Amino acid sequence: MADEIKSLDELKDELNSVVAEKGKDSDEAKSIQEKIDELVEVETKTYDEKFVRELKKEAKDRRLKLRDVEAELKKLKDEKLSDSEKKDSRIKELEKQVEALTEEGKNIKLDSSILGIASTKGFKYLDVILLLAKKELASEEEIDEKTIEKIVDQIAKEKPELLSSGEITTPGAGNREKQDLEGKKTPDEMFGEFLHGK
Repeated sequence: MADEIKSLDELKDELNSVVAEKGKDSDEAKSIQEKIDELVEVETKTYDEKFVRELKKEAKDRRLKLRDVEAELKKLKDEKLSDSEKKDSRIKELEKQVEALTEEGKNIKLDSSILGIASTKGFKYLDVILLLAKKELASEEEIDEKTIEKIVDQIAKEKPELLSSGEITTPGAGNREKQDLEGKKTPDEMFGEFLHGK
């Protein structure tokens, strides 16, 4: 745009010199004036809103059409894949599934080993022992039955409160039996006392 302004200024200077030498009505002055008028028209040209909307709509339609054409091209390329390429792709998918299932199998086997060993030690909360043992085993390089047993024994020493004491408590009894509180009455006896105001 700077070049257009410069050329317009140059044309105006040239027009002034031609007018001074040959006059305003000379053919050369008229020719220069026409060029100046054309440049001014190009610089000041504006577009109405309807025209701009049509251009935007056309650009949008072309973008959408381009996207559709690219999708169709991708589809055609995928169809051109040879059978061996399709098989290779399927093999890779299946290998990933096998790796995931193998890892899951290892985790199940580890959980089973931990729970089996922990259940023989007399723990109350096997799920807690499972989590603690897995946390400790995360730093071990080789995990075998001896390592698991060593970790479970270590947990038993560090957290003896997780071991069951051999007592079987009645669900819902709480501490009443231990403290010898009045919890041994039947509901009818308690209701009778309530009615009589004891």
